[in-house]
Amino acid sequence: MNDNKAPQERKLTDEELLASLGYKQEFKRAFAPLEVFGIAFSIIGLLPSIASVLFYALPNGGGPSMVWGVSIPDIARSRG
Repeated sequence: MNDNKAPQERKLTDEELLASLGYKQEFKRAFAPLEVFGIAFSIIGLLPSIASVLFYALPNGGGPSMVWGVSIPDIARSRG
């Protein structure tokens, strides 16, 4: 049998591809105390901000006011 299929090209691994582009695969997992504080502060700040939005939106219109309050500015932003 005569098989005229082209030879399969070997796929490069991620590390080989990065090396061919001149990069080295690395991931730093060391964070300075200030960076850890900043991440923690931003995560902890989510709960009070969501609570303050719900505190005013729920008694003054409920769910529909929250939906329209997000939808209308989003539509206005997309029309730019």
